[in-house]
Amino acid sequence: MEGIINVTKNNIRAGLTQYACANGWTLSVSTNPMTYSDGKTTCEIAIFDPQDNYYTGDVFAYVDIHKVDVVLPFLAGGHADIVADILNDKDQ
Repeated sequence: MEGIINVTKNNIRAGLTQYACANGWTLSVSTNPMTYSDGKTTCEIAIFDPQDNYYTGDVFAYVDIHKVDVVLPFLAGGHADIVADILNDKDQ
């Protein structure tokens, strides 16, 4: 991701991108309308810890796509709790 240190963007397949942080955390972003996404302005996001487990036990549905840029610096800094708080707040 441009401007964020130690984050690698991996296009897994059409509609699925993973942002792998050097600290082991991963943000998985789906824009496939067959998931919890409208395919345009919202996405489905999952947070994976360094052991590749779901951090919150589930995905975040219909998240504004612009939140990806907001939460990546926090995840790169190891603050998954802040990322989850931001993604849970639909009004931000």
